Amino acid sequence: MLAIMRKAAMLLLAVFGFVFITQAQTVTGTVTDKKGDPQAGVTVTVKGTKTATSTNTKGEYTLKSVASDAVLVFSGSGVTSMDVAV
Repeated sequence: MLAIMRKAAMLLLAVFGFVFITQAQTVTGTVTDKKGDPQAGVTVTVKGTKTATSTNTKGEYTLKSVASDAVLVFSGSGVTSMDVAV
């Protein structure tokens, strides 16, 4: 009986550990205009947090530790602000 309880506890820890690990992720992308040209200097913010970055000269960005249900806010000079779900 004790062995079964230990196995069940280990299984629960493994499942919950996996859930916690998969909740945060690294998000990468490229911001382009309607013509497909990369947009440098666009601010990408995780809505409701202080986590943010800017796109590089190729329009690329990377955000670490982003929740799977997060919303990204894209904003900047000459850019129409846009909210996008992860």
